[in-house]
Amino acid sequence: MTKIDTKTPTLPSTALVLLLTGFGSLFIIVGIITLVATDPTNWVGVGLSWFVGLYSFVMAQIFKQRRQRQQ
Repeated sequence: MTKIDTKTPTLPSTALVLLLTGFGSLFIIVGIITLVATDPTNWVGVGLSWFVGLYSFVMAQIFKQRRQRQQ
């Protein structure tokens, strides 16, 4: 018997959008934890973490819109 794959493969652009959204969420959460956990707040670390998280969200939306226009 041969094994037949009935699932459609995930498109690379879909995987990239999910990956960027996940990284964005992770960095936002790390920034919040850093904000709460440090006594003299490390604003450079918090700001950098939030910037990377928001940048990942924005790039995910750009890739999502580009994918929708190509289809």
